[in-house]
Amino acid sequence: MSRQEELDKILQDLVQGSTDVEGVALFTLDGVIVSYYLPVGDLDPVRFGALGANLIGLSKRTLGELKKGRVEETILKGENGYVMLIDIAENAALMAVVTPEANLGMLFVEMRGTAEKLKTILF
Repeated sequence: MSRQEELDKILQDLVQGSTDVEGVALFTLDGVIVSYYLPVGDLDPVRFGALGANLIGLSKRTLGELKKGRVEETILKGENGYVMLIDIAENAALMAVVTPEANLGMLFVEMRGTAEKLKTILF
């Protein structure tokens, strides 16, 4: 299995293993998609990566200004669900679109586990 296929499979497993994760992407902090699994119809991977990079960038600036350290997680809550981000490394992050009924604590545990698997392939 190629490196790309391994990354794709890890993300697919996260989405298919949860009833709450609607889509997920691994991207660089300049918005380039490395891998994604977005079965929800209208999620464009290029736009998804760009939005994720902007969110991580804003989170880093905010925490820097407030002297709160490195970004670990970012969460946005909307009326129709959540967007969850995990900072994987200096140059990569994982973002998931999640249903409003999700158990966020459990999903963060699952996303951290996924992030660790991705790190072993990326670095």
